[in-house]
Amino acid sequence: MEGYEGDTLFARVLGNPHHYKTFRIEAGVIFTKSRLLVEVLCLPRATLGKRSLAGIVIDHAHEILGHLGAQKTSEYLRRWFWW
Repeated sequence: MEGYEGDTLFARVLGNPHHYKTFRIEAGVIFTKSRLLVEVLCLPRATLGKRSLAGIVIDHAHEILGHLGAQKTSEYLRRWFWW
């Protein structure tokens, strides 16, 4: 994902992965462990067009969950993503 280079933390992880042991890189994609020790995808602070990646993911999750509200959407997202 090209957005990692523009993200301060993830650019450092890519530049020195052995120093950031809580992260794993596979095929240029960064993963870390959630509080439940489940591997999750790291989303960089980046945009696609004029929208942030996080905003796009939040909107899609909200729709998938049937508009269940902010708390349930947040809980769902923490199972899969970290930013």
